[in-house]
Amino acid sequence: MSVFKLDPESVLQRVTARGDTPRMRSLWATVLQGALGFGLVGILAFAVWAVGGGWLMSHVGKYGFYGAIAVAFMGLAGSALGRLVIGPGALARFYGFFTLGFVLYSIVWCAIYFTLPGQLPGRLGGKLGEIFGSTAGLAVLCLLLLGAFNARQFFLPCWGVLFLLVTLSYYVGEPFHTWYPGAEGILVWGFCYGAGFGAGVGYVLYEAQSRTRELLSAGRDATPA
Repeated sequence: MSVFKLDPESVLQRVTARGDTPRMRSLWATVLQGALGFGLVGILAFAVWAVGGGWLMSHVGKYGFYGAIAVAFMGLAGSALGRLVIGPGALARFYGFFTLGFVLYSIVWCAIYFTLPGQLPGRLGGKLGEIFGSTAGLAVLCLLLLGAFNARQFFLPCWGVLFLLVTLSYYVGEPFHTWYPGAEGILVWGFCYGAGFGAGVGYVLYEAQSRTRELLSAGRDATPA
């Protein structure tokens, strides 16, 4: 999506014009920063539920409740993940494509979750809506993230890693809400979910910027000493 000007050539032009030496993190540093940063965002976003969940449900209903949590995630995302985008003006550009992607992810997730309750016997139980909603919603988010960097060729592995990390973290954190039904359990769940989500997005952003790192490294090596 050239509208965000995050394709490798556009980033190289901005870096060259500014004379910057952008920081390029390793895969593990990118994933770790995404996990820790968005884990904190998960705590703060789920605090909306822990502190004001009852009021929101009674005054704006379930859609308003989920919407408030989504707004918290989007509003705080830049501080946690924006630095993972290479090049000048990264934070504003990140907010643009991530907000759009997260809105679409939330809409798809909620649409499937609320229309497909998943009343199956056995292990799936009432989880079918969550699983299918996450599968489709994360596919949309992944496509948009990769599209912003002109890197859709990485879709299948990135979608797989993103779905795996988000799903594992969501279901690892969920039992804490059962064991500790108060605010503590909700906040632990929020951290787990946020950490997995941030790690997954970090992986997607790293792969999406592979060509950008190649161009910047080549330009750096070609610069006279």
